[in-house]
Formats: sequence, structure tokens, C-alpha cells
Amino acid sequence: MRNTTNLATTRKVAIGAQRIRTSPEGYYETPIPILVLFLGYVAYIYLQGGYRYPLLGEIRFEFILGAVLGVLSLLTLSQRRDLKASAVLRWMILLVVMALIMVPASVAPMFSWNVFIDRVVKFAMMTLFIIAFASSPRTMLVFVAVFMLVFLRMGYEGVISMSDGSLLWENQGVMRLHGPTPIYMHPNSFGGTQLGVIPFCLFLFLATRNWWLRSILVLEATAAVIVMIFTGSRTTYIALVAFAVYLAFAARSRTKAIGLLTLLVLVAAPFVPEQYIERAATIATQQDKEGASIDLRKEILSDALTIFLEHPMGVGVSAFPIVRNERFGRQQDTHNLYLEVGTNLGVLGLIIFVCLIVSLYRSMRRSEDDFLRQVERMRARAPPDAGAATSEAEVSAAKHLRHLRYLHAIARATIGFLVIRLLLGAFGHDLYEIYWWFMCGIAISMNNMAAAISARTEHFCAPIASSNPAR
Repeated sequence: MRNTTNLATTRKVAIGAQRIRTSPEGYYETPIPILVLFLGYVAYIYLQGGYRYPLLGEIRFEFILGAVLGVLSLLTLSQRRDLKASAVLRWMILLVVMALIMVPASVAPMFSWNVFIDRVVKFAMMTLFIIAFASSPRTMLVFVAVFMLVFLRMGYEGVISMSDGSLLWENQGVMRLHGPTPIYMHPNSFGGTQLGVIPFCLFLFLATRNWWLRSILVLEATAAVIVMIFTGSRTTYIALVAFAVYLAFAARSRTKAIGLLTLLVLVAAPFVPEQYIERAATIATQQDKEGASIDLRKEILSDALTIFLEHPMGVGVSAFPIVRNERFGRQQDTHNLYLEVGTNLGVLGLIIFVCLIVSLYRSMRRSEDDFLRQVERMRARAPPDAGAATSEAEVSAAKHLRHLRYLHAIARATIGFLVIRLLLGAFGHDLYEIYWWFMCGIAISMNNMAAAISARTEHFCAPIASSNPAR
């Protein structure tokens, strides 16, 4: 539902900020009952509530809740005036259309149709829900908080399962920790998803001064690292190291960043069991302790490249294993995101996917830079004049600055999340997963609320502009 004061009113108040104590925020706020439904859906879909509670699975509770939210989101968006046709939205729609085209063009249309509905349409709805319901700084923060709590729960389950051995069993010559639900059961998936929370833990930690929130973030990051180590996932190990290198080069002070990373490695190394150190060493030696996982991966990549060259227009949504079985008598999927896109959606689909990733990165970088500039302006703002100085005004300004810090942190974390998914994509086929839709939703929602946020900043910084007319 729309806030009673629209953006036009917000701009008007910003111009007359000297005469008014506080300006209306101008955001579209989601009613509490609908927000609760949305957050419940987020928790349910990530934690696989239908698996944990079979009765809910039998009555198809996820579908019912998703359908209700779908109707509510469309009704909500139909009343909005802040929506923008961003590049991310355009490329996302093109990717969905391309996948739809590759359903009837698939070598197995009915199989591709089921995957399209269950993995593309369903997960794309998450983008729609984020745009509709995480439409203000407050609701965006609540959404990210629930997302973090969900993965804290999974990290906790992983640590407990590692301790009692319930989900820890031998695979490829090493004891490997498995996930608590079918989607994240494979060690590579479980380790990769926990790696994805690290940038959120890091940047939100830097954005807050609240000691209990920092404690929770440290706890979650610690659980995530434990899970990553005990999954024995070389894919996760490589992505973790590559992400650490990315952080070091992206940091304002590379020397301090490298020093801190080195210190963390030296502190953590003695606590890592030898079998996982040996497991990581096989990345360099290319010699498995048991089995032939590395050789099989090379074989899969060779087969995928051959099929891509033979079918440049694509074989259809998720149809690669079928074609591979017919061509080589082997069924495993690509184990590579980029070859998965290429073999499934063809050259055109690969171009669209790359354009989506580039637009997503650029959008988040713009949001990051914009929020940082506004944070710096808010920090430099002069106190309001005597006539306008009220505790209410200063409380509102402090709240806005806090929102800006958190939004800046979320933008940085989403970029980090994107980098991690692209790194993991070198070793996993993740095209039909929810990660991309999650990031697209955040990027589009931040783009939509940018005007109201900027108007809010202008309102609070107006005294500076009026007192320094030469600028």
C-alpha cells in the first residue's frame, strides 16, 4: 500500500526543510500482516518447510502461500508510482523469455516444462515479492535479517550435525558434512550457501555499532566457516580463497586487509583437522585420495563443451544430461554454470545471462556509491538552526543515517554474494537456483526506492546548502 504522502510531497518538504521539523519519508510501506506472510514465505522456502513438516508438504502450503503473495504483490505494484524499468529488470525478463522459448525447443519438452515451472517461475516469484514488499529501508532490513536468521539456523544445524556425526559420513576418502535438507544436502551446496552469508556478516558487522548484533554476526560467520571446512568441498575452498583475494584488492587499505586475512588464517589453521588440509591439497596435486572426482569433472567439462559446439542454439531447459546420455552414455550435469547456460539456452541465452550479471553488478555498484555519498553528506551536515532544532528532527536524521549505513552494507554484501556465486559457478550448475532472483530483487528494489532516499537526505542536508550558497 502506498504511503499517505507521495514523493512529490517529499520533494516539496525537502525544498522547505527550514520551515518543517521533519519531512515525510515517502516510502511505500508494506502492511504488517502482508510483511509477515512474505517473511514467513522466505523462511519456509529456504528451510524447506514442506520437508521438515510433511503435513505442510502434503497440503502444498508453499504453493498456497506463494499464490496468495503473488496476488498481493501484483495488487501492490499496480498502486505504486516509484517503479523503474531498470536494466536488471529488462535482462531478467529476457532471460525468463529465453528459458520459455527453450521449453518447446527442448529435446525433452515436458521435462523442460516441469523444470521451468518448478525452478524458473517459482524462484522468479521471489524477485517479484522482494520488489513489492521490501520497498523501504525498514522492510529491506527486516527481509535481510530474516534471510540471515534462516542461514544462521542452517549453520547451527550443520555444527550440531558435525558434532554428533548425524550428517557426517565418508565420501571420497574424507568425512564430509551434508546439509539438513534435500536442496542443500550435497556438501558442495551446503558449503557454498554458507559461504554466501560471509559478505553479509562482514559488511553488516562494519555498518553497526550494536554489540549484540555484532555478536550474532560473528556467531553466524563462525558457524558458516565450520560448515565450509567440514563439508570437505574443494569448490567452496577455492571460492573462499578467491573471495578473500577479491576483498583484499577491493579494500581501501590493501595492506591492512591482507594483514588481517593472514592473521585469521594463522589463528584458524591449527583448529582445522588434517584430513581437510589434505583434501584442500588435492586441488594442487589433482590426485584424489579416493575415487576419481577430479577426472570425472574434466570428462564432464569435455562432454559439455562438445555438446555446446554441436548445439549452439541450445538443447533445452535442464536437458543437457539427456543429450549427454544419448551422445556419450553418461548422465551427470555440466558441473559448470557457464556451460550449463550455453548448452541449455544456447549462445543467445549465454549472452543474455552475461548481460544480466553485468547489469546486476553495475546496479549494485551505483547503489553502493550513492549510499556512501549520502552517508558522508549526513555525517558532514551542520546542526539545524535554533528554530528548527528539535530532538524529533535529530532522531529522524539519526534513523535515516542508520538506514543509509545498512543499505550501503547490503549493497556491498550483495556484490560480494554475486562474486561468490560466479566463483562457485565455475564448478557447479546453479542456473536454476534462487540465488540470481534474490540478487535481482534486491537490486531492483533499491533502484526503486532511490528517489525517496535521496529526497530524504536532501531534506536533512538542506541547512548546509542554504548556509553555503556559494556551493
